[in-house]
Amino acid sequence: MRRIFCGFVLALACPGFAQMASVPDRVAQQNALFEEFYQAGLKNSPERATSFGDYRYNALLAQYSLAEIARQHAEADEFLKRLQAIPTDGMSDKDLLSHQVMQRQIEREDVNYSLKNHEMPVNQQNGVHTRLADLPLSVPFDSAQHYRDYISRLHQIPRVLDQTTEVMRQGEKDGLMPPKLVLEKLPGQCDGIITANPFLQPAKKFPAEFSEEDKKRLTEEITKAVNDDVFPAYKKFAEFLRTEYDPKGRNKLSIESLPDGKRRYAEAVKMMTTLNITPAEVHELGLKEVKRITAEMTKLAQAQGQKDLASFRTAINSRQGGVDALCPRHAGWEAARACGGGRGRPDKAHVDNGRSRRLPRRRSGSSHANQHRADVAGLAEVSVARLLLGICRRLGVVCRGIRQGDRLLSESCVRLWPAELGAVSRRSACC
Repeated sequence: MRRIFCGFVLALACPGFAQMASVPDRVAQQNALFEEFYQAGLKNSPERATSFGDYRYNALLAQYSLAEIARQHAEADEFLKRLQAIPTDGMSDKDLLSHQVMQRQIEREDVNYSLKNHEMPVNQQNGVHTRLADLPLSVPFDSAQHYRDYISRLHQIPRVLDQTTEVMRQGEKDGLMPPKLVLEKLPGQCDGIITANPFLQPAKKFPAEFSEEDKKRLTEEITKAVNDDVFPAYKKFAEFLRTEYDPKGRNKLSIESLPDGKRRYAEAVKMMTTLNITPAEVHELGLKEVKRITAEMTKLAQAQGQKDLASFRTAINSRQGGVDALCPRHAGWEAARACGGGRGRPDKAHVDNGRSRRLPRRRSGSSHANQHRADVAGLAEVSVARLLLGICRRLGVVCRGIRQGDRLLSESCVRLWPAELGAVSRRSACC
């Protein structure tokens, strides 16, 4: 009995039986952790801080070495431990969601670190070599201090490119190489940056209140930094790419050709969809959406007087039959307008699938046909956008649990799709 009593007392003393802090106290603790995490991120990435309008680290460039990458990984894991130590019982949906978002962000970074994705830091679309060339666009340059900070950053470019080279060489050792097709473009990018020399832009236009003496001095300091530090560093980096890195690029494009490739692909799917979903499940969802949208497009083709989708496409891609073959309703309108004489009503609208399009005054049969071909192509684009939006809605990409309603969801999709689909996505954003 005595042992039972002692065990009960010890159990009450355990953390699990201790009284939990109040919800407001835990939310305050969590918010303080969020702020600390955010500030650490700005300190670790001075360039990002500058882009946010925080100029405390304007004279610095980030550290890109393997040692710094490992340090930031350990720092993030420590933040994760502190976050997980805060119970979420009783928190509002908003506070709980914030907790989950931060946890997921760090956990995804842990996955990326374990896969050593950081060892492939440069590709044809993005890399430190192109980001550095954008430094002149990062600050307003409305004070002498901004110019001094910029010059300080120019002097650090050799260190940044050397650290990036160190990381890329580690990637070589680990067999983590981008495709050779991609790498072949990188030396030319560096050469192009040297030729264009965007680093001198701040010296081409000074604030009106700057004295001629200050303008001359700052121009000379910027020019010297570019010639003595920036250009030699870029030439060295381009030579590394051209002679050492590029020849070792992988011949296969598939991410599965990399070490642990299947896991890499599966984790990339989870990251892009924000869901714990497999590539096979995403593929199956895509097939279902294609089938659904194809059926919708077939109805559209039949509504335009075509037998099926194939004949609709043939009509779009052929001039035979003119406008009447593309849309019989146009023939009726053209006939009515011809009978009435004149140029037709300027407010006449062509309505397709509930969408109203104002038709321009007719200049010639061919120009009107081309305009209608553009309208029909626009309908096809909208159908593609609906396919993308439908998939996005079913996956709940990004906005799942954060906002409700299709409108905001579709606006978020605009930010997610690649640039070449931006126009189509924006067209569907208000649907």
